[in-house]
Amino acid sequence: MGNTRNWTREFNARQRELASFVRSKAGRSEKARKQAIQAAASGRPSGLSEIARQSLENRRAKAMVERLQGGGE
Repeated sequence: MGNTRNWTREFNARQRELASFVRSKAGRSEKARKQAIQAAASGRPSGLSEIARQSLENRRAKAMVERLQGGGE
């Protein structure tokens, strides 16, 4: 059951991140905004959505290191 909870948390975090990415592109151009929405919808790592994915992975890795260090004390 914990796996489902983790997956859901991860999914929701990704959705929030993609939504904020799309909003950040909204002020630039209609074409860029549409591309951002398309990339988010298809789940394909293209352009800045790749950066968003890497950012999410980096945060996960940092959290894991913190948990491991905290658990070792």
